[in-house]
Amino acid sequence: GQVYPGLVIFFYERVSSKGQDEPQYGRVGMDTQNNVLLEFALKHGLIVRGTAREVHSARDPSQLTQLRSICRSLKKGQCVVIYSVSRFSRNLKQGREMVEAIHEAGGWVYSVTDHVSSYEERFLLLLQEAQAESDRLSKKIHDAYDRIRRHGGHIGPPPYGWTTYHDESGIRRLITDSEEQRVLVKLRQMYDRTDDCDSSARCALARQTAALLNDAGLLRRGKPWTRNQVIKSLGSLANNTFSKDLRGALGEL
Repeated sequence: GQVYPGLVIFFYERVSSKGQDEPQYGRVGMDTQNNVLLEFALKHGLIVRGTAREVHSARDPSQLTQLRSICRSLKKGQCVVIYSVSRFSRNLKQGREMVEAIHEAGGWVYSVTDHVSSYEERFLLLLQEAQAESDRLSKKIHDAYDRIRRHGGHIGPPPYGWTTYHDESGIRRLITDSEEQRVLVKLRQMYDRTDDCDSSARCALARQTAALLNDAGLLRRGKPWTRNQVIKSLGSLANNTFSKDLRGALGEL
């Protein structure tokens, strides 16, 4: 279950979100993982047969398609090398099942920073710790979201026409974005003009409006408008899908 010169290995690197790379907080990005694994392979004379990367939570390993692809292609005497056990799985049951499948194929997993192979009991203990850490983080996030909602705060990206700020208590709230509001008013006026049109006419006008906005340099947060984005913005206005406070503010425009 250890590594030795000439061993054929596969790198597996995973992050739960794009742009993740804060090793000091335990959020290790793809590049950091890859650098550590490459250094390890060079130091021990290992033969890297392939590298698999994916951006996905390890709470449900059944969704980790790249990892499962490696596990299926693994041959006897080959090894999957990972940065840490938490990169492999944060689900004890499914993680154990994947390890057993790899062992049945004659392979194993080795964690570089944990200095442990999947044949050692400590590997499963680290899987258990990874799941517990994930559970703690999920509860912390859930509690934070509850607190934000109780205080009327906003979660997620702001809708077009709005931006966010943090009030004195640290709650993230919505505030109008003057530049985007001007565009939003134009879209509102456009919807009023097309209220009696059929869907094909509205689609055509939405496409034309997107082109006009783009030609005028009025991009949608740095990216060109599309027909669907125009229609979505109009749909939000028409169907009152904004929250109550946003509907009130929109009605005043």
